[in-house]
Parts: sequence; structure tokens; C-alpha cells
Amino acid sequence: MSQCIFKRLFEVRFLHDYFLNIENQSFFMNTLTDVEKEERLQELMSIGQLDMREEIKICPTEKTKEHLRNYRLRFIQTPIGFFIGGQVKKNEPGDGSVTYEPFIPIGNNLEFSFHIYQVNPKFKSYSNVPLKKRIEAIYHFDNRNGADKTAPALSLPVQEVDEDIPYEMGELVMDVGQLLKGATEDYDPDSGINLSNILESVEGEGLVNTNDRRLLPKKFFVRIPDSISLTEVTVELLDTVGNVINEKNIDTSGNVALISINLLKDDDGEIVEVPDGTYTLTISDDQGWELSRQVLLSEELYNKNAFAALSIDTGETETGFKILESDGSLVERVNSAGVSTPAPRFELRMLSRRCYWRYKTAEIFDLSNIPNLNGALQQPSGVDNITFTTSPQNLTRIPIKINNTLNLPNPNQNAPLRSENGRYYADIYISAVNKLFIP
Repeated sequence: MSQCIFKRLFEVRFLHDYFLNIENQSFFMNTLTDVEKEERLQELMSIGQLDMREEIKICPTEKTKEHLRNYRLRFIQTPIGFFIGGQVKKNEPGDGSVTYEPFIPIGNNLEFSFHIYQVNPKFKSYSNVPLKKRIEAIYHFDNRNGADKTAPALSLPVQEVDEDIPYEMGELVMDVGQLLKGATEDYDPDSGINLSNILESVEGEGLVNTNDRRLLPKKFFVRIPDSISLTEVTVELLDTVGNVINEKNIDTSGNVALISINLLKDDDGEIVEVPDGTYTLTISDDQGWELSRQVLLSEELYNKNAFAALSIDTGETETGFKILESDGSLVERVNSAGVSTPAPRFELRMLSRRCYWRYKTAEIFDLSNIPNLNGALQQPSGVDNITFTTSPQNLTRIPIKINNTLNLPNPNQNAPLRSENGRYYADIYISAVNKLFIP
């Protein structure tokens, strides 16, 4: 017996630590159970304290809108993301099991794609994303190659630590021993700084990271470091097995190079369009400077006005990342023993930015008179109206204690974020020093 009902095909959640941080502990820390995380999400949404629609906007692409119409599916936004659902047939063969199949069969060669736009202009300021772009890529997330990812997160694995490439404060790296760490200040290979001295441990898995910022068109700009003076760069495009399929020398204008890699020669010597897909892009000069990263080239999916693009492939077969079974039925089901399998729920896990909290006043800070300070604050030499945290702190909407003892005003979303000497500072202006500290 079968009947038609509405079911979810899949759900995507955008989880941001700025709104979910718990008493200065990341929402993504490994000690929190899935049940505890779900309870916190539901609690915050129920009291109106969590609505990512005020921060970002997620829109289906035109092709996906066509898919939705053709397969009688609906795109439904939620406070923390969206889901795709539609009319399905409920099948009950009589052994206690229940399965669902789309009312209109969905093939294994469809891609549902979306663009994510920032609504809050300060979104990048409180998010752990690099602000100093070296390349015009935007973020891209998908459910492909699930074996390389941490279900249900859609982010790629974090880059391995490399002392020969620069990092921006907050960038994540995988250190020796598979230890996740983040940079506490900017790192330049030529600075003489020991990279290991400016890395701190980070909790969590499947976090949004630099490797996810890889979606490019086939013509884009690259910024060359100011410390390098050159007039020409060499560009190589390699396929997934390491074969060079395109190589050219490109003139630079100042410290900017316009890279065009839309054409190549095929095996017959004919000039053809470079197919959309995943490649390794290497840009270098004869002085030893090099930029090498995995990129996804797609003129159709790239949108310079978007923060990110998202692709969900119906053909993915990896458990935890597939949205359809091999017979075309939904993942959601109940087996003959009564055990339920829910619809796939994917996550984008964004850390909040770590920076130094800096307090400025027209009065004078006397740190010697502050109880429970425990080294939480310091002052620039010779400056008595400025103080800042000794170590970087998470930007968070929820008040926290510095060093677990000292309550300080949080920088809010609109607090000015400044980059000075390789560090980010969030500035808080106060009018009365005696109201700043609450022991």
C-alpha cells in the first residue's frame, strides 16, 4: 500500500559559533554530545535568539529553481538554513518497514546548487574567514567525496601546516600529529617568526577553512605580495592526476596579475574551452614566490557578489552524504525492526573570529587596582588610556569571562575591527573606567 505525503529530501544548517558559543567554549568542541547541541539550537530558536536569516541569505540558482519545479520540490528556509522537500510515495510492504520514493523519480545526475550572500555587512568581521584576499575565490561546499570529510559537515579537510606559505590571523592548519591549530597573528615565511610559536589549539571537526575558498571563474585577479617586485608570473593548471593541461606566462600590473585560463589545446592541437571541474592552480615567479592551491572552476556557479556557493549532488553514494538510495528512494526510512533513519542533515560549521579585545577611554586605566585580573589585560608602553586582552578572545554575542575570572564588555557585531602589526583588534570605546570591570 502506498500514499502521497510530504517529506524532506535533505536539510542544510549554517551553524555559527558567534551565536552558539557556550561560556567561552566553542559549540563545536568534542565534549558536547549531538543531543546537547540540538537542545541548545532548539532553545535559542524558541526564544528568538538565533536566526541566521538576519546574517545571510541563501538562494537557489536558476537551474535549481527549474529542478524544483520539474520534480515538485520546495525550498523552505529555516532560522539556521533551509531544507528541500516534496511529495513522496509512502511504501509499507507489510514487514513493518517504511520507505519513501519521490512522487516524480529523481535521477542520480542532478545537482541542487545555491548561493549564500551576506546580509549583515559585518558578517565577515565576526567570522573566522581571511579578510586579506590573495585570490578572487569564493567559498564552495558540497556533499561529494564524503570519504574525505567529517559527516555531516560539508567542509574540506584543513590544510597541512607549511612554514613556506603565509597565514592570516585565525587561519586553521593541521599540525604534526593531526592537531588542529589556528594562527594567533599573521605569519610571513620571510619574517623570521617561528610558526609553531604563534599557533594555538582549536577544538572541533569539519570546520569552514581556507581550503573551502576555492571556487573561481576562468578569468580572475591574483594579488602578489607587496614585498615582491616582478613583471611576469608563470601559471600552471594541473588535472586531478597531476598532468599539466595549461601553462602560460602572464604580465603583471604592479602587484596584481589578471589570470586567464579559459582555453587550452586538446590532443589534436585544437583550441578548446577548459571544462568546469577541480584542478590544481600554481602561480609562481623566478624569485621563488609561489601560490598553489586546489580550485574549482565554474563560470556558471561562480558569483562574485556571493560569500559562498553550495552544491548537493544526487549521485553521491557515501553514507552520511548521499540524499538518495541506489534504488532512488529517500534516505529517510524505518526498517523492519522499527529503527528510523532520518533525512540527511548537512552542516556548515563556522568559527567566530578570534582577536584581541581593545578598550579605549578618555580617562586612565590603572590595572594595578583591578581585582581578579590574573594577567588578562596589558597596556601599550607609555599609553595609559588603552588596554587590551593579553591573548586573543572569541568574538561572541554572549558575555564571557576572560581567564574564567574577569567579566569584560563584549565587542558587539558593529565594533570596529582593525588590523595592526599582524593582529586583529576589536575596539570598544568606554566613557567610565570604573564601570568597565565587574569582578
